[in-house]
Amino acid sequence: MKNLKILALLAIISLFLPANPVSAVYNAVQWSNTMRLYFTQVAPVDGGTKGISLDIYKDSFLEYYYLDVASLRLQMRSGSKVYLQSPDRKIFNVPAGYPETECFDGYSRFAYEFNDAGLADFTITLTDGGNCPEVEELVEAEEPTTPVVEQIDVTNLDRITANGLTKSLDQNSRTHFVLGNIVETIEVLSVGGTETKIKLSAPDKELILSAGKEKIVDTDADGWNDLSLTLKSTTGGEAEFMMRMTEPVKIAGINPGDLVKVLGGTTVYYVGANSKLYVFPNEKTYKTWYSDFSLVKTIGSSDLGKFGWGGLVTYRPGVKMVKFSISPDVYVVGRGGVLRKLKDEAMAKEFYGEDWNKKIDDINEAFMFSYSFGSDLTAVGEYNSEEASQLSPTVGVDRGI
Repeated sequence: MKNLKILALLAIISLFLPANPVSAVYNAVQWSNTMRLYFTQVAPVDGGTKGISLDIYKDSFLEYYYLDVASLRLQMRSGSKVYLQSPDRKIFNVPAGYPETECFDGYSRFAYEFNDAGLADFTITLTDGGNCPEVEELVEAEEPTTPVVEQIDVTNLDRITANGLTKSLDQNSRTHFVLGNIVETIEVLSVGGTETKIKLSAPDKELILSAGKEKIVDTDADGWNDLSLTLKSTTGGEAEFMMRMTEPVKIAGINPGDLVKVLGGTTVYYVGANSKLYVFPNEKTYKTWYSDFSLVKTIGSSDLGKFGWGGLVTYRPGVKMVKFSISPDVYVVGRGGVLRKLKDEAMAKEFYGEDWNKKIDDINEAFMFSYSFGSDLTAVGEYNSEEASQLSPTVGVDRGI
């Protein structure tokens, strides 16, 4: 029945495009504390046993990243930054024009902040024999040495499975669980009436959970979300959670953030990290996110059918104003497809310039259900089109997946 509903909806959605596969991209991540990355095909020293770790320090923000067995590919937009540290004093091999490895007594470091226009896309590689040279006098360390990693006894920990695990945790409590081959640490930072703020160790980030609403996160840094968290209730400073392992849909050559279509088809889908497909309802919507169709990959219809249904992609915030054919009201677009009605033409001119009336798209009322409506705008300072666009760099970020 679900497939029939999807097919019926897609019957009115079409795009005309070429198929030209490109490399994959991954969701943006910001770390609030130190996170450890593992490289399985690099030895601490030349000829040693394979397997090293790098620490990515707090305040690092990456637009996209891809962790391989011996390399780390980074994509960074303006304002992004990264701080990597190796306790084995490895050399971070980077293309010309990027910062060189800093060698300290006991560790090495790579630090880079990108503030130019466009996109920085580069790969860091590590090798068995690529270590900092031994010298008598080293630069005085500016950062603390590698932090002590907590040792956890996993023998008696509860395991999160596909069937789910329900636990009640007090505010300020910190508890460990096993998810696959990962030990997940959950710390409850605050408990409110309908919301609870928690901190996860994998990934190292903070989340706000709303009662009854599911959030799915990626714990093993492969780009796919695999841990489902749902806040069931809050009572007297205690929060009850349902934690469930999810099984990502993995198709060879397809990664979260990819654009796909079937051979001979014209409908374009965005592949979410939650293993769901988000469809572009028309070319106008698509062009607010992408300038052309060169990123679209072609897959078989049977593989397409393995993914779940996520919904329609909405306009990218800040790019255009919109209105529905059944009403004269004009709206700006906020994150997640939230629409806010403009007060008057003067306000539209403030946001989009003298030619503001050429930056309004009509949306068929059949797609109205994919948007939500926020409060009307009463002052110019309540919305900034450039900022709104920057806060939603990808469909995944915009949808919170």
